[in-house]
Amino acid sequence: KTITSINSGTDRLYFTGDALASDHNDSEQVAIIETRHTCDIVLDSASDAWTSLQRVSQCGRGTIVKSGREFKAVWDAPKEITQLFTEANIIAGTFKRTEHNPDALPNVFEAAYLNAERDYDREIVRIVSDDADLASEPEKLAKGDFRGVTRAGHAYREAGFRLKKARAAIRTIEFEAGIDSLAAEVGDRVAVHHRSMLSDLWGGNVV
Repeated sequence: KTITSINSGTDRLYFTGDALASDHNDSEQVAIIETRHTCDIVLDSASDAWTSLQRVSQCGRGTIVKSGREFKAVWDAPKEITQLFTEANIIAGTFKRTEHNPDALPNVFEAAYLNAERDYDREIVRIVSDDADLASEPEKLAKGDFRGVTRAGHAYREAGFRLKKARAAIRTIEFEAGIDSLAAEVGDRVAVHHRSMLSDLWGGNVV
């Protein structure tokens, strides 16, 4: 199947005519609605619980984190800011900012998945960034193996999401804070202000 475009807001997938030749005789695009995230996975090899849970969580853009004696699911989604970090609660001398070279960011992403419609054959969806010109610039490839993803549309969305996320990672901020002043958890969205920053306020997710 050839996916030509996706509207992620409605999960409407547009396939070319030959992609659905068995059901349609014309060459017009056909719109299909499907579930955004599903997990179709078989854990058929020996592995610890932590590794297995992480494999399952990848189907929904999530991860598993340990909090005390509990394991919590955290997923990537729009969130409100939960905490502000300033020089009042950042330990002096620990603030570090790393700017990433935009030219080194990936411009192509390949997502491997098992296609349920083809007897679970391993296939790869390849996404090229909209602003990339591979005829005049080198290919910078990033890859992902999505176990539990068994639909072309799901794999396409994940590849596009991971590529955009990777290209948006233009800087990393690291610092230390005292345990008494730390309320945010992994996955939370926080804001940071420091005298060394060029702008008034930066935001990001706790990793």
